[in-house]
Formats: sequence, C-alpha cells, structure tokens
Amino acid sequence: MSADEYDIYELAAFEPLAYSIAAAARLLGVSVSSVRALIRDGTLPAVKRGRRTLILAWDLKKLLT
Repeated sequence: MSADEYDIYELAAFEPLAYSIAAAARLLGVSVSSVRALIRDGTLPAVKRGRRTLILAWDLKKLLT
C-alpha cells in the first residue's frame, strides 16, 4: 500500500465535522423540509458558510440524545 492510499483510508475513518441539510436529513431519516423546520424553530443550530447551511456533527448528536 502506498502512502497516498494509506492517507485515504485513514481519512475515511473520521466523521465529518459538519453536514449539509440534505446529509443531515438522510442521517436523521427525515425530509429536508423537516430539517429546515428544526433549524427555523431553533431546535437544531446551523451555521451559514457562504451560500451553504451546515449543521455541526455535535449538534446532530445532541439532538438525538
């Protein structure tokens, strides 16, 4: 295995720090509009980065616990 291949496999073991609304919806098993509603009512914090809205991984975990 080359060094480049090792780096790819090593990175794959890490969880993303943030998710898009669509990815968060898939993880939660709900619709995108449901995630948008959770953000709108303040239940699920989100951050804007340019045109993207991101949900931090620990906020998703907190929502589920």
